[in-house]
Amino acid sequence: MNKILIIGNDTPLTKDLLEKKSSLLIIGNNVPSINNCIEMLTVNMKIAFEKLGLDVKTMTCAQAFYNEFAEFPEVDFVMLIIYHNKDIIPKCGVIKYKTKCKKMFSFIECAFPFLDYAFCFNNITLNDHSMFINLPANKELLKPTSKTPKTVLIDHYWRPYLLTPKEWTLQIEDWLEELVDFGYKFYRLLRFEEEEKTIKPYEIPIHYSNYANYLEATKEIETFVVTHKESYSYGVIDMACRGTRVCTPPGFLPKCMVERLNIPTFSKKEELISIIRNPLESYWNESSLKCTDYNEIARIINEKLNEWKAVSNTFIKI
Repeated sequence: MNKILIIGNDTPLTKDLLEKKSSLLIIGNNVPSINNCIEMLTVNMKIAFEKLGLDVKTMTCAQAFYNEFAEFPEVDFVMLIIYHNKDIIPKCGVIKYKTKCKKMFSFIECAFPFLDYAFCFNNITLNDHSMFINLPANKELLKPTSKTPKTVLIDHYWRPYLLTPKEWTLQIEDWLEELVDFGYKFYRLLRFEEEEKTIKPYEIPIHYSNYANYLEATKEIETFVVTHKESYSYGVIDMACRGTRVCTPPGFLPKCMVERLNIPTFSKKEELISIIRNPLESYWNESSLKCTDYNEIARIINEKLNEWKAVSNTFIKI
């Protein structure tokens, strides 16, 4: 029969256990080869946790969820940076068993309903087992830069089955074309191959590339125009943190993001033109102050890990 040793928080054994740095397995995509939000979240959090002295291991989503022969390290905690779907739900229990972790939690915009806890960026999904993280950002990279007046970046198309019809981008481009005669310079992000055929004669394409190249190509843009709905839109943080004005149709971005960054909205041509022609407001240079740096996020999460570890170490099986 198992015996239980109950130890208080001030015993030598407890102190040794709590002072030992936590081990953490991050399941995401850990190679930032292209501008992908999951990869950037994974890399930024790995670096931030390592600064705190945590023992961090990583696995890709493909390795963890789609390789039946995958070997898992034993760790204190497992962190998922992945969009949940019906395929991964039954496998989370298997991973938790194989890693012998105390808790499995997510770090993504929306809370996972089937994990122990969630750190999420959209506050509409908060519950008793989640914590809101406001606008995650790498502030070391995303610093305000000087802007070239009359420069506008149009976001890429999004495929119709992902909430927004392509016609929205076409409509926005039609509205903006008249500004070419007034000296405005337009750029457009390209993500999908079929978009190459849709570039307007007056648009300068910015092709899908690695994160560093993407930041360099967009650093002097004065205004960024959102063209489609997304579950979060990390690109808005990339722009706003560097002092670029962002504008969007109503309902395309999370309400908490629009309110926090004071993002203007438009639903008519006249409203969009007015936003772009107005001088760049000074408050955009303060946007980074409204975001949460990854180092601070790691500190917040680590406090929760230590809290969980303290509870689980109060009862030790001997």
